Amino acid sequence: MSSAAKLDLRALRKSGQVKVLTKIEMHLTYQPTMQSKSRIKSLRPGTFPHYRLRVDELRVYHDVIEPQHLVVV
Repeated sequence: MSSAAKLDLRALRKSGQVKVLTKIEMHLTYQPTMQSKSRIKSLRPGTFPHYRLRVDELRVYHDVIEPQHLVVV
């Protein structure tokens, strides 16, 4: 998780922090690029990061580095 993402996470209430971290673990652990209508969406080509995870009214932007099997939030 990037330092900017950590700061944004700390700005949330504890319940929001738990909700975001739970959804990150649930959706980004095994198939971080699997798109769905309501959760993970691929963003326009050429943008960074490449994906967005929707958690209620919040958005978690992430990128996947395939060779290392690494998800960067």
